[in-house]
Amino acid sequence: MLRMKRGSAISTMNKIMADLDAEEGITKEMLDFVDLDIEFSPVLAFRGESLGQEVEVVPTQGARYIIRHPAISSSIGKEELKRMRLRYLLKYKAWQRQNFAPLIEKLHQ
Repeated sequence: MLRMKRGSAISTMNKIMADLDAEEGITKEMLDFVDLDIEFSPVLAFRGESLGQEVEVVPTQGARYIIRHPAISSSIGKEELKRMRLRYLLKYKAWQRQNFAPLIEKLHQ
């Protein structure tokens, strides 16, 4: 019985995390396209961070990364780094749309 409750709690947590990711526009399909081979790629470590709050990530041995955030430095894995990178890319794309769309519209008039 305890096993079923723990599995249910994990399922609930996974659902909550998926819902939070969806609010940010993060999907599994999009995560599959994130390239971690690009050096010096900015990331946003936490939900709610904005452009200008990017942090440095340093690769270590064993497919781990050290994230150097002012609030906390920690070791993360590849999947979490992909999520942080995608968070940055989505925010950057939204910024581009907001700032350049009016200019492009004027050029096409």
